[in-house]
Amino acid sequence: MVELAGKAKNLDAAKALLAQSLDNGQAWAKFTEWITAQGGDRRQLENPDLLPAAPLVQTVPAPRSGFVAAIDAAEVGKTGVDLGGGRAKKGDPIDYGVGIVFHAKIGSQLAAGDPLLTLHANNQAKLDAARARLLAAITWSDSPVAAPPHTLKIIE
Repeated sequence: MVELAGKAKNLDAAKALLAQSLDNGQAWAKFTEWITAQGGDRRQLENPDLLPAAPLVQTVPAPRSGFVAAIDAAEVGKTGVDLGGGRAKKGDPIDYGVGIVFHAKIGSQLAAGDPLLTLHANNQAKLDAARARLLAAITWSDSPVAAPPHTLKIIE
């Protein structure tokens, strides 16, 4: 994007510019500016203990041994909304304390009982529903599965 915006002549120059921006703090300053402009509290970036925390936290174990073959991202997103972490419609409030943390990704090998994901919720019924929905959103394989590529296609 840096190269496409005309800020660098080639990919190597763009990488150098980005590294410099990270090293000198310019990228961090811009990021905190964005957070503040959107009503966020930059102190939470430097002290995560200031972030809201859900009262219910549950680590969900892998239900079986095997390899994570697929994760239905749409179901994960809808589950996050159902927990309160997103909006179903304009104007819905967002609960910044809830969420989903995956401990495994596509291609990961797990034994039954290994930590699969952690749910953060404010309501036991929502937590239970999220747990069931997310377990159903994961496809397992008995054989190794290649992780998907990070870049699917470059559009020029």
